[in-house]
Amino acid sequence: MLNSATMILCVAYGAGGTDSNFEHLKSMQWAQGTWRREWVAEANTAQAKEGDKLTKEWRFAWTANKNALHVVQLVTVNGKPAGQLDALFGWDKNSEQIKGAGFGTNGITGGGWTIQTGDSKFTVSSGGAEWVFTRKGENGLTVSNDGRSIEFARAEKNE
Repeated sequence: MLNSATMILCVAYGAGGTDSNFEHLKSMQWAQGTWRREWVAEANTAQAKEGDKLTKEWRFAWTANKNALHVVQLVTVNGKPAGQLDALFGWDKNSEQIKGAGFGTNGITGGGWTIQTGDSKFTVSSGGAEWVFTRKGENGLTVSNDGRSIEFARAEKNE
């Protein structure tokens, strides 16, 4: 899935060019690495049964010579994959904004995301929906969406 997504998005957002767009994206450098949350399901859900061990990870890594940020959201139930989203964030030279698009194993695809960045957070917006990624110290990440927030701990740091 990543290879197709990478090729499509690199062409769409100009990451295949010779100019570096890292200057526009570097405020997301702090997020590089893997952020993880593990818990035990307290009730039956569509993905898990009560007592199942769940893990959710957010992985952030540079790709295309730091012209794009590859973002993966991975969910496992009892160590088995239960869902994945692959996305790329890159500098859109035409709109002069950071944009993104993604592809999920559940058939969800999305594009036209706008990413606003700051020193310790970035916000991904599309069609009224909003995901906020906020740095909490060196090893904490809070992801907020639809009025709820989930805390993640740094599991691995990439440079």
